[in-house]
Amino acid sequence: MTYEDSILRNIDRQRTAQKAENSQKRFERKETLPVIERAHARAKQIFSDRTHAIQSPDFFSVYGEDGVKADMREVIALRKRWEQKETNYDRVTKKMGDVLEAIVLVHSKQSDWLGGADVMKTSSWDDYKNKTDMLAEWYSPEDGSRLLALAIDVTFGKIAIEKKLKKIREEIDRGELGSIKYFKDRRGDFMGTRNNVPRTVIGVSTGVVEELANAWMKNDDAALKDHAIQVVLVEEILTQLTAMQAYAKRKHKDAVVGAYQQALVVVGQLRKKKAEIPIGRLAHDPIAEEVKKKTRDVFGN
Repeated sequence: MTYEDSILRNIDRQRTAQKAENSQKRFERKETLPVIERAHARAKQIFSDRTHAIQSPDFFSVYGEDGVKADMREVIALRKRWEQKETNYDRVTKKMGDVLEAIVLVHSKQSDWLGGADVMKTSSWDDYKNKTDMLAEWYSPEDGSRLLALAIDVTFGKIAIEKKLKKIREEIDRGELGSIKYFKDRRGDFMGTRNNVPRTVIGVSTGVVEELANAWMKNDDAALKDHAIQVVLVEEILTQLTAMQAYAKRKHKDAVVGAYQQALVVVGQLRKKKAEIPIGRLAHDPIAEEVKKKTRDVFGN
């Protein structure tokens, strides 16, 4: 590296740090950029599209119309209860989370961010009751269906990340992982409840979400196709699965260990495929680093 290259790299780092600081200050003031507002409107359209989101009324034949409608009424009650106590901070956080979630949904399919996985937003019931935002399903004729539940966390707070990870630890301690009530596989062969689903938490800083939103709203698919965010997410998932499986082994939860092993095979191979994508400045994203740190704290090294 030449002296000039060194100076240019330092300038780029300073600019990146300044952008991140400005983004964090806006968040602390509980403000959202216009691009986030526009992206959030687009995200809501994505969430109503059966291509990207599981719709509980499609399960009338499985649980009965009365049963599904009862769940929907419960969701409405839970949503109202949450809205009554939500702060402006909560609203800003929710919008940022929805935007990240929608972009991950779209570009997991369009840009192969998760290596051929069929990624779907969960039903509102599974979102509120099972605390799961998305599902990633990998399928091969040899191995069948391998499922991983993804919980998006863009609350930007250490306590929230730790709280979600501790909930997963409690599941392992009970010897039973997450359940998805409204699940249908990508081939349409199965509709119903899927049990023993590993859950992970993923998240990045506000500045990264804003960057992704800008590219998304400009329809800059080239920028998103090779964006380092996909490496960050895969590394977060892999770090958690590895730590969670090791914890389950120490607790002698054999059924749980098997579920993690299946997911690890897929995600480990996926990380190797992403090896040529440079992670760059996102290697030190503060929220991604916090997810990894809290994983070590909660599940041990």
